[in-house]
Amino acid sequence: MKKLNLIDCTLRDGGYYNNWHFSEKLIQNYFNTMKNLNILNLEVGFITLEDGVGITGNIDKNFFKKFKIDNKINCGVMINAKEIFNNPKEICKYKSNKLFKKIPKKINFIRFACHHDEILPLLRFLKIKKLNQKIFINIMQVSGISKNHLLKISKISNESRINCIYIADSFGCLSQSKTREIIKNIKSQFNLNVGIHAHDNLGFALKNSITAIKNGVNWIDATVMGMGRGAGNLKTEDIIKFLNFSIEKRKQLNLFISRYFRELKNKYKWGKNRYYKFAAKSRIHPTYIQEILSNKIYGKNEYDKILSFLKKLNTKKFNPYNLLNLKYFINNNHGQIKGLNKVDLQKNVLVVGPSKLINYHKKYCINLIKDKNNISILALNKSNFISDKLIDYRLACHPHRLYSDISFHLKNKNKLILPAKFLNKKILKNLKNKKKHLINYGIVIKKVIKSPYKVFRNYCHIEKPLVILYLFSLLEKFKVKNIIFVGFKGFTKDNPFQDNTQEYLNFFKNKNPNVKMRILGPTSYKI
Repeated sequence: MKKLNLIDCTLRDGGYYNNWHFSEKLIQNYFNTMKNLNILNLEVGFITLEDGVGITGNIDKNFFKKFKIDNKINCGVMINAKEIFNNPKEICKYKSNKLFKKIPKKINFIRFACHHDEILPLLRFLKIKKLNQKIFINIMQVSGISKNHLLKISKISNESRINCIYIADSFGCLSQSKTREIIKNIKSQFNLNVGIHAHDNLGFALKNSITAIKNGVNWIDATVMGMGRGAGNLKTEDIIKFLNFSIEKRKQLNLFISRYFRELKNKYKWGKNRYYKFAAKSRIHPTYIQEILSNKIYGKNEYDKILSFLKKLNTKKFNPYNLLNLKYFINNNHGQIKGLNKVDLQKNVLVVGPSKLINYHKKYCINLIKDKNNISILALNKSNFISDKLIDYRLACHPHRLYSDISFHLKNKNKLILPAKFLNKKILKNLKNKKKHLINYGIVIKKVIKSPYKVFRNYCHIEKPLVILYLFSLLEKFKVKNIIFVGFKGFTKDNPFQDNTQEYLNFFKNKNPNVKMRILGPTSYKI
């Protein structure tokens, strides 16, 4: 039997919860602890062409200058194969060369994370590409790949320079019998190493990993406390217990956990729950669940409703701007709601955002509103941190948010500006009692060259169905002169769901240099 190898990938997979913002102190203690445990294969992060992530989200050559790492430790990185493709069949040599140049010399192994249609072209490319590191192929969403395609991948891998084929249970839906079947198929065509990366959506991460070991898998992934995307992974503390690590070594890991990871677990709350279980059984990408649970714009009473719609769509890949497919809502209802002629904006505008207002904000707003004739108050979605009586208009444009907030809008008496043609008959019927309060400002989801939005008479082009873009197009259309933003706290650097609000603020400011803009803190945004 081949030697069993354990890879701890906490610094890589765990980063999906804190945007890879691990402290240097934690990272150094992590290296020390893993050395003492004799876990010598560590996947320390990603290498990527993207930015905006923490220290392990994009490993560079300076990473190894910051830490003392024992020479016995083998450090690896993951590269998302999609970054080097122009399309599923064509690899971009420019992007691949740029990525490969970023790989530090101290990296011992590279794992390419691939969807099924990316694997064969990547294998052909790697066959002629000279990389000095061990190469692992991570087959994502392996539960959905046909037997014939898996056999073909395994056979071609056997003829290439791949050191290990990894099966990644991306949806966390594998059973023990399915795990055995997949491993058997791979090993029938591939003579080298096979590994498993188990997710815990159904609570089967440990059982599936043990099943894999008993069926010839010799590479196993784990993370400290299971910290990883969605419901998380096989726990390092569980697998070392199964592998009969000494009590002393297990105590060292528990001490490290107590010092750093219990606090992280309390903050980010990863782990299995009924929503991840539903996602696993419905083949819904777990990041949808992670965002729904992490983002406060979604209320607990909305979770089941959102999931029931996700189940009807193809959500195997995560699209952060499309929790529900926009096509589901499009109905071409031929402008049953009139246009923008009823909107009357003052040149001074106060915009109330999604973050809860502190007392300072409320007092500031009240003082501004005393002279109500000179200012218009706009609220985004269902922001309700000041009295509805003071709000002139509400704005909403994302079909999913409109659906999720339907109960709120039915009860609320504010005038609502929304893209009417994006709504189906069912939603319009629910809003029929509000018709006198509805104002249509249409949107077309379209990427405009060098511009996230473009203004037309009764509609706008916006690159994503985000209310902030909808707002900016409206403000530009009505040529406002003074804008004050309140309730825009923004995201901390460790939040994995960063957005483009800062970029859009900068764009609007540069395009409208005569408009005075102010944002009340505390906020992560700058004007």
